[in-house]
Parts: sequence; structure tokens; C-alpha cells
Amino acid sequence: MSDSITKYNEREIEQNLPNWFQGNLYSTGDKVRNPKTGDSFWLTRVELSLYDYYKGLHYIMDVRGYDEAFAADVVKLERWFLQNNKNAHQALIK
Repeated sequence: MSDSITKYNEREIEQNLPNWFQGNLYSTGDKVRNPKTGDSFWLTRVELSLYDYYKGLHYIMDVRGYDEAFAADVVKLERWFLQNNKNAHQALIK
């Protein structure tokens, strides 16, 4: 088993949704591609659920304008990825 698969499996077992997250938990993870850089990264179901929420918040704020509560969640999501998956943070968020 490759090192990246081992790390993915370890993350899948260890991760829990943060208490503040009120969204849906996906049943599986998936591969996500950053359209700006072309970088791809496998996300666990927890990571994918949080990343989808992160992207959704950015979309809503782009369309509707700045929202303090949404911006606070964006910061929480960025911190969560930095603490729980630095590689995904580098590839997809930074």
C-alpha cells in the first residue's frame, strides 16, 4: 500500500466533524482539483464535506457580498484544514 493511501486511510479513521459544522457529511471522500493551479488532492468524507462548504461560502459571498458570519466560518474552515491536513490546505486553500 502506498504511503499516500496509508495516510488517507489514517485520516479517514481519525477525523470527526468539528462541533460548529452544521452541514451534511458525505458518505465517501473524493478527488478534488484546484482549478487555478491544477493540483489535485484526495479528500476524506469529512474533508470533502468541509471543503464543499468552504467553496460554497466563497461562492455565496462572491454573489451576495461580504457576510460576517460566513467570513467567520471561512476562517474556521481554513484553520481546520491547516491543523488537520496541511497538504490539502496548501493544494486547495492557500
